[in-house]
Amino acid sequence: MGSAGTIDEAFASQLLERIRAAMAARDVDAILDLATDDVIYDDMGSADAIRGKAEMGHLLRPLLERLSRADVRLVASFLGTDGESIAARWNVTAAPDAGSEPVELDYMSIYTIRESKVSRFTVIFRHSGWL
Repeated sequence: MGSAGTIDEAFASQLLERIRAAMAARDVDAILDLATDDVIYDDMGSADAIRGKAEMGHLLRPLLERLSRADVRLVASFLGTDGESIAARWNVTAAPDAGSEPVELDYMSIYTIRESKVSRFTVIFRHSGWL
């Protein structure tokens, strides 16, 4: 983190690499470790935001654990002008179930940071049939 709690490039790079590695490993606990206890997970394709680590884990665990593999690539990232957010574009190639053909998914995430943790995950993508 930079001065006065603003996000700098080094912090953003480290956080995004930790998110990428956790997603590729399908490690929900590692993703939750990056979040504040009162985290908000807001999938723009859903009506309601998820609040808290337990609910976020309840949502993510079945999605990630059913993947037989996931190749996760950070396409681009940007620091928010507010000094408290990071936007990232991701490309994921994943096999939804063992033995199935891999599918590709592109999506954007906006991470709001508080005290060096993600306090809000905003995810923007079109839902695929395997999600």
